[in-house]
Amino acid sequence: MSKFSIRLVFIFIVSVETICIGQNSAPQRTETPLPTKPPTSVAPAAKPTLSPEQQLRKAVAFLNVFCPTDPKNPKIGVSGTGFFLTYTDAKMGNDVEDHYLVTNRHIAECWDENNKPRPVQKATIMVNLASGSVHEFLLGEGRIPWFFPVDPSVDLAIMPLTVDHSLVDYLSIPSKGFLVDESPLSEGQRILFSGLFVRFPGIQKVQPIVREGTLAMVPDEKLTTTTGQPGKLYLGDVHVFHGNSGSPVLVDLKSSNPGVISASYYLLLGVVSGVYPEDDDFEIETASTLKGTLHANSGIAMIVPALSIKALLEQPDVQVQRDEEVNKYQREHKTDSTPPKQ
Repeated sequence: MSKFSIRLVFIFIVSVETICIGQNSAPQRTETPLPTKPPTSVAPAAKPTLSPEQQLRKAVAFLNVFCPTDPKNPKIGVSGTGFFLTYTDAKMGNDVEDHYLVTNRHIAECWDENNKPRPVQKATIMVNLASGSVHEFLLGEGRIPWFFPVDPSVDLAIMPLTVDHSLVDYLSIPSKGFLVDESPLSEGQRILFSGLFVRFPGIQKVQPIVREGTLAMVPDEKLTTTTGQPGKLYLGDVHVFHGNSGSPVLVDLKSSNPGVISASYYLLLGVVSGVYPEDDDFEIETASTLKGTLHANSGIAMIVPALSIKALLEQPDVQVQRDEEVNKYQREHKTDSTPPKQ
């Protein structure tokens, strides 16, 4: 398993006037099938010399989802961020893990500007190769094998995906590093995320951006999410923008303990989903009077909790898929044992 030398966390929250981030297209490259291995393959552990920020950058990839051309809408697709994770299924024991790609539902379903799903033509993923270059691989065409939450308020999507680490340079965030207990959380804790910077996704290599801020709110009430439904969210005082949707967010649980000298302790807080706009009516006096509404970025980001990822991973349909993979492995190897320990 590819583990971080620290534990990780995500945070992000959504509201009534939410903006889905990740609508601009990144540069396209040659598309070939993504090199994968059976679910039993393992990525090596993170090098201890890598900082938390460097490890986080290696866990993300850039996604491009293409939709049919609409003459009334020049935007024919969405671009955003995805990240790799490994999930430990208690049913299979602590030494067996499954691998997934995680992003937002509004990315996977290629939502239009009215937050409505569109038919998907194809989806691609941009990753760094172990050889040191960048490549864009084809994730699928037409019906892409995403799993979505049964809870309509949750803006998440996951895909079973085990990438060949001998060809692709990446790290996976372990599910053991999810923040599943909110008791250590408090407003003011340091958070950071890594994702797509649409102005410069990279030329020779994928170049994820890293930004930091603070946990602004851990509400005990539901907020309106990017799906338009009331749901669980965190709010982060961190500037996010187009392309950051699907970015993993970490929280530093030691950052709110002043006077205590200790190493940072990170967990996966959640996934970037959107941003609250800051609207302001304006009137400009020139030769003629101009009136309108300014839509600015308030700097308050929406974060889907890591607990929602856990709930999605434990949905019956996702569990059935894992069971089928195990049964397939056993049939192919003519054994009743579980897959090799990783």
